[in-house]
Amino acid sequence: MIKRLLTIIIFSIAFSVFSQQASLKGTVIDLTTREPISYASVILLNPADSSLVVGCISNSNGIFLIESVPDGSYQLHASHLGYAPYTIPHDVSSISSHPLLLELSPSETQLGEVVVRSSRPPISLRTDRKVIDATSFPSASVALDLLENIPSLHVSYDGKLTYRGDGGFVVYVNGKQVPNGEEKLRQIPASRIDRIELLTNPSSRYSAEGTAGVILVFLKKNRLEGYAIGTSLRYSTHDVLEHLLSVDHKSEKGGWYLEWQYGSYVWSDLSETYHRSSFLDDELFSVSANRNKKSYGITNNVEIGFNYDLTDRDNIDFSIYFQPFERTNLRNERGLFHERLSRAGEEDYNISYWLQSQYKMHFQYVGGQISYERTFGADENHTVSTYFDYSSYLAPTHERQHDYKYFTDRVERVGFAGTEVNEVAVDTKIEYIWELSDAITIESGVEVEINQIPKVTSVSGEFAANGTLVPFPGEPLNQNVDFARDVFAAYLLFKNSIGEFDYQLG
Repeated sequence: MIKRLLTIIIFSIAFSVFSQQASLKGTVIDLTTREPISYASVILLNPADSSLVVGCISNSNGIFLIESVPDGSYQLHASHLGYAPYTIPHDVSSISSHPLLLELSPSETQLGEVVVRSSRPPISLRTDRKVIDATSFPSASVALDLLENIPSLHVSYDGKLTYRGDGGFVVYVNGKQVPNGEEKLRQIPASRIDRIELLTNPSSRYSAEGTAGVILVFLKKNRLEGYAIGTSLRYSTHDVLEHLLSVDHKSEKGGWYLEWQYGSYVWSDLSETYHRSSFLDDELFSVSANRNKKSYGITNNVEIGFNYDLTDRDNIDFSIYFQPFERTNLRNERGLFHERLSRAGEEDYNISYWLQSQYKMHFQYVGGQISYERTFGADENHTVSTYFDYSSYLAPTHERQHDYKYFTDRVERVGFAGTEVNEVAVDTKIEYIWELSDAITIESGVEVEINQIPKVTSVSGEFAANGTLVPFPGEPLNQNVDFARDVFAAYLLFKNSIGEFDYQLG
């Protein structure tokens, strides 16, 4: 009886020993930062075949707990995305158990090339504007090339922009109006442009000079430090020669840029035959012509600019622009003309002549711009900006036209000569923008434009054989015109969007 009882007790103790189970507890941390790793996978594997025995996930503090683990030898494996796997042999015993510390090392994986592409429509329509994505037209050389892609916008040989055949445009670059805007569109490399917006019905925020609209050019906001150098040389069978050079330097807080443009352009080269008649009471005047006409010119521009971030919310820009050589516009015309005048059926005269006409204008200017912008408010939804532009002549404008009419019995040499001296153009503006929400914006500002030419002369007459201009009889001598135009303007705009409906009041 006693032996049977001892046998039962011994087997019970042995069974209890072999059926002991333990708990596994510890923390998973980053080997480098010593910070806990949340939601790491911790598992025990059978060392014989690497099959899963039991496992768990660490909590938000990196702590893990695996309960009811039979005593034995295992492979302890821990892993997490972005870390190298961690595997060690581990013996589990219910007799001795202490917290574990598992340290995972960040993984370093050399990835292949990753290309991220996004696409914007080449031309998109908004409530009051058409937007051109410059990156959609890689073959474009300058800003003017991009505008040729807008329907209803015509770019003529001489670079004049018209919208549906009417008017001209005012040009803004990064929100600042630029003088000689159409010329500026020939200078800006397309590679520097992010987008161009065409406002065909601009608000009172923009100058009213553009009878067809306003062109807004937005340059890329590239803050990569270093140099970007670009150059291009273009020649066409229309005898157009153009050279562009741009150097752009960016640093941590600012940068500078240099742009050079030289061009020899043929704006038009045509041959035409026409007949025109006009009637007034009993008088009939008619003219017929067979002529060739060519307009061309040479232009050059240099612009140097600087920009600097005074603080994270304050930015200042400064630039100067000038023509190192005089710009020249030329026009040559030649052809055979026939004129006829009759009154009451009787002919007064009927003559023919060969015309050779030459027109030349040359000028040289210099100018500078400075602007300052500041954003403020808790959400940086307030913006105040100020802008000042000054330009004047480096050399006076001179223009001269010679018309040589070769008749059968004589030669007439007529034309005119004119000058513009000391032109001064000043434009200054202060603007405030308050973005109340994603849909509501208030804009306000004041602007002053001053354009004065204290001396404008013009005289018409006949050229002597030595080229001296002899005024026509009765032509005013030493005729001077004092030109002045001063514009003072203010605006206030309220913009709002309700769903897909946009409106503005001002």
